[in-house]
Amino acid sequence: MKNKPAPAPWAEPLFEKADVIAIQRVAAGNGEASHQQRVIDILVNKIAETYNLSFRPDDDGGERATAFAEGKRYVGSQLVKLMKANPSNYGTKE
Repeated sequence: MKNKPAPAPWAEPLFEKADVIAIQRVAAGNGEASHQQRVIDILVNKIAETYNLSFRPDDDGGERATAFAEGKRYVGSQLVKLMKANPSNYGTKE
């Protein structure tokens, strides 16, 4: 059985109506806790694909596709790092 190839890293994820609503409400400053949590999940898992393998074989765009995917993962890893960080390790402004 052959594994299904990973989608191109630049392909838009499949968003649900609830994803769009959550993003819009959080952006407008009136998102509920569930919207805020959904937005983080969308950013980390759907958009940045933080926990997916970034490597793409040569027949799938090779180095450029891998670099693109790794750039997305970097953004996700920074979000995850800050969510787990101790705020006292950073500057004095809130």
